[in-house]
Amino acid sequence: MNRLWISALASTCLCSLSPAYANEAAPVAGAAGGIEDIVVTAQKRAENLQVTPIAITAYTADTLTAMGITAVADVAATTPSLYSAPYPNSPTTIQLYMRGQGTNNPFQITKDGAVGLYLDGFYLSRPQSATMDLADIERIEVLRGPQGTLYGRNTTGGAVNIITKKPTGEMGVSESLTVGNRDHIRSLTNVDLPAIGNLAIKGTFLYSTIDGWTKNAGGEDFGLRQQTAGQIAARWTPADTVTVDYSFDIGRVRSTPLYFSNPDLIGFIPGYTVSRKQTYRPIDLDRSEMNFNGHSLTVEWEASDALTIRSLSGYRRVSSQTIQDYAEVYSTPSANRVTGIRPYDDMETRQYSQELQFVGSIGDRIDYVAGLYYFREKGDHYQDTRTVLAAAGAPAGSVRTQRMIDMLSVSKAAYAQVTWATPLLDDRVSLTGGLRYTRDTRRASRDLSSVFTQPDGTSFNARPPENDITNQQRFSRFNPSVTANFQASDDLMLYAKFSTGYRAGGSDESALFFAETFGPESVTNYEIGVKSDWLDRRLRINLAGFVMDYKEIQLDLPLRRNDPTINQTINAGKARISGFEGDVTIAPIDDLLLTASYAYLHSRIKTVKARAGTILDPAVNPDSGFTVGQNVASRFGQAYAPKHAFSGAVDYTFLRFDGDSGTVVVHANYQWKDAAFASSPVGPAIVGRDYWAIPAYGTLDARLTVNFELKGGDASVALWGRNITDRAYRATVTAIGAPATGYTGQTFAYGEPATYGLEFKFAF
Repeated sequence: MNRLWISALASTCLCSLSPAYANEAAPVAGAAGGIEDIVVTAQKRAENLQVTPIAITAYTADTLTAMGITAVADVAATTPSLYSAPYPNSPTTIQLYMRGQGTNNPFQITKDGAVGLYLDGFYLSRPQSATMDLADIERIEVLRGPQGTLYGRNTTGGAVNIITKKPTGEMGVSESLTVGNRDHIRSLTNVDLPAIGNLAIKGTFLYSTIDGWTKNAGGEDFGLRQQTAGQIAARWTPADTVTVDYSFDIGRVRSTPLYFSNPDLIGFIPGYTVSRKQTYRPIDLDRSEMNFNGHSLTVEWEASDALTIRSLSGYRRVSSQTIQDYAEVYSTPSANRVTGIRPYDDMETRQYSQELQFVGSIGDRIDYVAGLYYFREKGDHYQDTRTVLAAAGAPAGSVRTQRMIDMLSVSKAAYAQVTWATPLLDDRVSLTGGLRYTRDTRRASRDLSSVFTQPDGTSFNARPPENDITNQQRFSRFNPSVTANFQASDDLMLYAKFSTGYRAGGSDESALFFAETFGPESVTNYEIGVKSDWLDRRLRINLAGFVMDYKEIQLDLPLRRNDPTINQTINAGKARISGFEGDVTIAPIDDLLLTASYAYLHSRIKTVKARAGTILDPAVNPDSGFTVGQNVASRFGQAYAPKHAFSGAVDYTFLRFDGDSGTVVVHANYQWKDAAFASSPVGPAIVGRDYWAIPAYGTLDARLTVNFELKGGDASVALWGRNITDRAYRATVTAIGAPATGYTGQTFAYGEPATYGLEFKFAF
């Protein structure tokens, strides 16, 4: 089995940055029996990772199987510079951060994330489907740092590209069946049909279910997941120089959210307990549902030996209806107040994209990539939040807040990147320059109603009602990049990189004032790195260091005490994120591979000015606690940016059957992330900021696999476990209070407990 981790350095595109790192899961024969070469296509052409200045962690299909990875969140858990946390209101949405950049509320359709998610090169605008089971994947590539030139959307954090397997045109059937605790069943079936002329077709069907881990006597258990999905893929080759790939995928995910607890309520609410296994009282909880379907069409024409032209046309629809019940978790014992919050969200978006790529070369020294990109997304989001209040044990009333958002987003871009293999120092120096122009247009409108109802039935407006409050914005940016790399020897490459990135502005759906928008953020990245192989390719060491300077960085600010439904996104001024990443891969013998990856991040918000007329102005928001013109950077920090993160693995083939007819392989991987804040207003000047901290935690996974031959095919049986030590860790947290008055408590949801099972696979 191959286990492959790769990480090197951000992107040789106009936006780039990243430390390097390459790990491989099971030793395979490479040069002199050492670590194999790794081929990546992140720059739209096949390249050896070790001689390419690009930051990428790549997971092959065998790697995903060995590590038990079936979701994007699993990828983030094992990638030191990538962080994911479940979004509290939406079980099918994850908050994805890379090198401290992401979005703190990915359910909002009026803003973009800093990390782009792609399926076969097509940008997925909404992460609602990011937790879907990964089915029939060829590889996953994680690119660190700003991306723009070679990937559809311009992002400041990075990109995750999921690449599926294409039809082969030969008859083949494979099946993977998993059974495990909590009534876990997962079945993945692939059928490749014989080619019909020059047309090849493949079908994939996935069914997966697992019970929740927090039992609930009053409704569905918390933590339940079910998915049914399918894909039809076709490859048509009408000529030797033309390839047409079409794919249609459709699926449904049903789930329940995580259960939140608050230890401060023990003794305050009769019978209240904190438990990962059982709710303290029956909660009327229904299942949430997310549906998706998409079409993608890629046409590739090899116009000549020196030019390939591609057209990528994509359409995707996502709809999501989510239910969360926080019960009384936001209650405040010090104020003798009981608060119950139950939000419901109904979201739907449709997106269309068109991209043209020109990949070619001029002579032996110049390679280039150029392209045009168009993206359009239209969507709506309805949220209904019911808040029940009680004081001193007596009912105090309830608030029902309803809002409806309509949005339209259009992005256009043109880009080019050229690499020149210079004759300097015996052809060992290459220079790369890139430039991208991006133009974004956004429009959003909001209707809002917030009504307070007293125990006697009388009601009044808790907030002024809104009807079609609209904002419109338009942004444009030029983003350059320059990279120089020096191939000191066949096994040693050094590089330096300058790049810039950009993320469009937008508006915050939950803002106190919807007309108050936020502008784009921009980043300038400086990076140096080394990639090296030693000891006859038995040792690989990749190192990189980077500094990212942000202007108008986008931060989210909760505004009201004990009301998580009101937030505002602001441009916070200047910030710096610097870091280091290192990877070590050792193959001491052919049947043993050891890998270790480490990431260090240091982030600092340098300047945040409280501007007049904004949400930081006390004349506009009495809860701000600031004065106009004040530099309030000491009140802010970077969310989901752990200072240290580590991942390590062992792969050992300790038994081979006669004639290499089978093997027995053991795999173990451990991942650890340092403490991280789950929100932005957590600077040293904020009282109680540690209530926003997710404590450090580590988990251990293991797998024992027996591979053997069947007549006409191959098969395997694997015993696997995830979080095998049953570590009780806090997967996500929210704080109670507000930045102006300080935080006084924490609510949290536990991550998944020990999960284990058997997997049976065959292919012929």
